[in-house]
Amino acid sequence: MTIINSQRQGGVRAAGQSAAWLDIGMRAEGRDQPVHITMFDNPKNPGFPQPWRIDPKSGIGPSRAMVGDWKLANGEQTTFHHRVAVYTATL
Repeated sequence: MTIINSQRQGGVRAAGQSAAWLDIGMRAEGRDQPVHITMFDNPKNPGFPQPWRIDPKSGIGPSRAMVGDWKLANGEQTTFHHRVAVYTATL
């Protein structure tokens, strides 16, 4: 598996770093090229760009809580938007 973010930080160096997107490349049975999944943060999200959690057991994704506690008042809501692309070409 390969991991790289929009700041061109790879592997474990990308963990906890703020970035506009994160790309995961992995081998897939029956494919000559790696399969990539890229997750994009949205500039309208609070705290953009988000730091990214990279944990082989729990998964990979944006995590606003990595930069500190944040609270929502009782009854308050926050919506986060992300885009995902899956492809088999070179990054």
